[in-house]
Amino acid sequence: SNPRLENGATDNAAGLILFPQNKYNGYIQGTYPEITIQAGDRFQGIVNCAYGSSCYVTFRLDYEVSGATPQVFWSWQEKNEGQFYRVDKDLSALAGKKVKFTLTILASGLATGDRALWGQPRIVRTGTVPPTLTPTTPAPTDTAIPAGTVTEAKASVKIPEFVNCAGTLSVDLLGSITTNGSATVKYHWEINGTNNYTTSESTLVFPSAATQPANTSVSLNCGSYTAKLIVTSPNAISGESAFSLTIPTVLPIYDFSTFKVIGTMSCDAVTNHTWRQEACNAESGGCWISQEPLFENNYAGFFRHDGITICGMNLP
Repeated sequence: SNPRLENGATDNAAGLILFPQNKYNGYIQGTYPEITIQAGDRFQGIVNCAYGSSCYVTFRLDYEVSGATPQVFWSWQEKNEGQFYRVDKDLSALAGKKVKFTLTILASGLATGDRALWGQPRIVRTGTVPPTLTPTTPAPTDTAIPAGTVTEAKASVKIPEFVNCAGTLSVDLLGSITTNGSATVKYHWEINGTNNYTTSESTLVFPSAATQPANTSVSLNCGSYTAKLIVTSPNAISGESAFSLTIPTVLPIYDFSTFKVIGTMSCDAVTNHTWRQEACNAESGGCWISQEPLFENNYAGFFRHDGITICGMNLP
């Protein structure tokens, strides 16, 4: 009852505050009883984050006709940017059919902190009077986002070409932030997983509307992680990108005549070969050379650093 909308206004009609399952790409959905759609019927509602929540979710309206495979009728991706959006979709294409509708909320990556508000979701039929929105101050509006706010933040990751898991490795976190006007933007990265890490807060100055990079590098142990770019000022908006590292992901294979990489091998392939050791290139664990040619090379193999297990093999 009387939910507070993303922009601080209070809706006098009922809404649904929903929490996706607390897992990566979690979701929650509810299916409603079958209804026969008439020409002119419309699905209406308000989609936004619950007030004070930095949610990053997808709202979706699914439908099912007479037991057939459910279909997506409409979807909307939502982040907290201080506005709400009105849904008003014509259902006439389904007129005469008995339809079950499902409201779905899907997390975009991690579901942590997602509180999605579906305000007044309803089917409006000709001759019916829908509930009205009587907000308190500040008045809600569907006008453009005020100039000088962050409208988008994107995040991705770049890992090294080869991952041996010999200690930590440097991972490049690649981000970009877009504003629709001049602004001073503060942001940081959060990494959660095998090791948890939060970078110090950084600042970007935007003289005008633009997109700027928000990149950084961190040292991580091998494992599975989720990285999240978080904008804290002038408004809250976040982008997420998940990445995983397997121990090891790929093993570089060297030509030990030139010490150049000539290919890569997975652990499954490595453990199916027979290796012999010899000292080389001042590596304490030595060079491990395949007894059979690799990549048409008779003197090819991998480095083993002393104390580092390769692909689970108990090499001396």
